[in-house]
Amino acid sequence: MFASKISHAAIALALCTAVAVPAAYAIDSLTPNSQATAAPVTEMQPALSPATIQVGSTCLPYVDAFGATTAPQTGAGLWLGSDSTTDGSWGYFIGHNPGPFCEVMGLEQGDLISICDRQGHQRAYQVVKTFRVTDDTCWEYIEDDVTGYGESAVLQTCCGDNAHYRIVVCAAV
Repeated sequence: MFASKISHAAIALALCTAVAVPAAYAIDSLTPNSQATAAPVTEMQPALSPATIQVGSTCLPYVDAFGATTAPQTGAGLWLGSDSTTDGSWGYFIGHNPGPFCEVMGLEQGDLISICDRQGHQRAYQVVKTFRVTDDTCWEYIEDDVTGYGESAVLQTCCGDNAHYRIVVCAAV
């Protein structure tokens, strides 16, 4: 899969790849840090093309970006995990802000995102938690915080030009 420790330097180089951390490491918890469960999603989502993620009104294609030190210049990247919407696991998606992932900045608990995996299976996810983390946060500090939701998606983006922190959003079914 990937090395259990990714260096601080690799994370710092990533324009949009830091992740949420335990409360001791988070510089700001935007929503409760508890393992909230999502309410059933009842809103119908528009049909998406395979390998597409919808955040707000923006639909973006995504590509494999496993362990990359930066997000793709266009669209989004699957940084870790699985893009399957039916495997009961998580996928970690990254994208630029300013840029294609700018709408991640405005997501709040209860908001919906949609993913259509490469096999054409589409699923809506409801935001259950958001974090702000420093840009030198290591995966080993936050892995347990963002992977404990079962079938879920994690989105991460920069907070803007010259900011030294990132936004991480956890969304579950």
